[in-house]
Amino acid sequence: MRAASLLLIIATLLFSEYANSQNIQKPVQKDWTRVYIKDVGHFDIPPTMEIQKGLFKKFVENYREVNGYDTLQLTVQQKGVNDFTKESHETFARIMFETTIGEEGENLPSNFDMSSLGQEILTDMGKQIDELYKNAIMNSPEFKKVGMKLIEWYPMKFEMINGMLCYHMSWKRQFSSNPYVLVHMYIFQNNDRDHTLTMSYRINDADIWKADFEKVLNSFRITNLK
Repeated sequence: MRAASLLLIIATLLFSEYANSQNIQKPVQKDWTRVYIKDVGHFDIPPTMEIQKGLFKKFVENYREVNGYDTLQLTVQQKGVNDFTKESHETFARIMFETTIGEEGENLPSNFDMSSLGQEILTDMGKQIDELYKNAIMNSPEFKKVGMKLIEWYPMKFEMINGMLCYHMSWKRQFSSNPYVLVHMYIFQNNDRDHTLTMSYRINDADIWKADFEKVLNSFRITNLK
């Protein structure tokens, strides 16, 4: 056996072993792409979407798969927007990921059972969190735009997704006279930080995006639990 071939085999085995130690797996859906975020985890995106360019360095593919995008923010959009294709403007879809780091113990553990608090405390806590985030969203730069309107707000819910606690908020918005957009925000608790996955699409394009976005959500995993 040639030395070069032997080195290739050894390198492949070493990468495979390291990848397994980092929970590197293939996407759960055929033709989908698994997006790795360094020191956080991963989620899958469909072939109809792409990562927004302009903010990230290009990585060697294997390096990126193992180490992930080294960022606190990442945006995924309908395919073709990066190349300004005509077809990409016929619909609208966004997946935005953001990590906010605070103080140790500031947030709940990711596996915390909210039902252990009791219904009275849970209801009161839910109302406070709902009001806090609704005010923050209404005062965000997005809603400061002229022509941006909140059409409907849906009350916050505590949910366990893939064994991880999150606050789930959703709302319907409209910019100018454009079609309504449905927004789902999932804030995952992780001790000294929270991870926010915000997914939005035009309501009249729900047949394109709704089912896939549910799969994106179900693919999200935090592998760096605090």
